[in-house]
Amino acid sequence: MRIDKKVVDLIALADQLSSEYPEDFDLIADTLEGEGLDEILGYLLDKIADDEDMVIGLMNRESEMRERQKRLSKRIDHHRSTIQDILEKTGLKKFEMAEATFSLREQSPKLVIDNEKEIPEGFFQEKVSYVLDKQMLKDELAFHPVSGAHMADARPSLTIRRK
Repeated sequence: MRIDKKVVDLIALADQLSSEYPEDFDLIADTLEGEGLDEILGYLLDKIADDEDMVIGLMNRESEMRERQKRLSKRIDHHRSTIQDILEKTGLKKFEMAEATFSLREQSPKLVIDNEKEIPEGFFQEKVSYVLDKQMLKDELAFHPVSGAHMADARPSLTIRRK
């Protein structure tokens, strides 16, 4: 029998036993153990470990690819800068080739902030932003209803400890 089918069958059995014997947790646990609960949980634990390994591997690979992207971008910037230097030193404003045309164009001056603390106050604008205080909202909901929000029952959290 496939493990997926066993999982579905085990969940169905757990639901059935819970409805027939809602307070007899020992009976439910013993029955599920007899039906292969250890095997299913062990299989699922192995799957979690496999997927965690894949996530770690992908994160490492992603980091490597990000570093490679940075190196390539730096190389592109260096090549562009070299082309610009050549055009500026030769006095050429434009150079045409079959596969590309290179041209230099004057840019408008750009702002450079040397020391923001020295800039007169009149150049600053007040910025107002509103942020929801979730803790204050939760505290209020403990005693009174608040339009637009409510507290919901949280699902139990699963903890897995590995030896």
